[in-house]
Amino acid sequence: MKLLAAILSALSVATLAIPYWFNSNEESASDKDLMSALALVKPHTLAKSKNNLEQRWLANQQQVEQQKQKQKEQAHSVLFEGKALRLFGIFKQAEGYFVLIKTSEGNLVKVGKEQDIEPGIWLKAISQRSVTLASEQSEKEFELFKRRSNETSN
Repeated sequence: MKLLAAILSALSVATLAIPYWFNSNEESASDKDLMSALALVKPHTLAKSKNNLEQRWLANQQQVEQQKQKQKEQAHSVLFEGKALRLFGIFKQAEGYFVLIKTSEGNLVKVGKEQDIEPGIWLKAISQRSVTLASEQSEKEFELFKRRSNETSN
């Protein structure tokens, strides 16, 4: 039994080793097949251009950021004559009070009493806690720290 196991072991080693002994200068057929199979499998590389799904996602993210910025600006602004004005504060100088207002075009304007904010809108009065805006058709008082009453009053 031991003799039969030894003969079978020797035959299997010989069948595996003979191709390597005679073809030591050349690659074996199985190595060529393996190399050709590896050549067919290429590693996945990222494309330099963005695909359609990624472009849509980025565009959606930009829209969301713009909407958040717009909501933030609207939350701190007041409407007067259909224009969104943002009151940054009432300040005092030697000459008196002045107000910093961001106009609907996005310009930050330093305005004193009876000066124009935008064409057709001017600052009528300034006190420590409120400002009064006026136009040809209407007049409206905005109080600091009372945003809700500013939105409902007319």
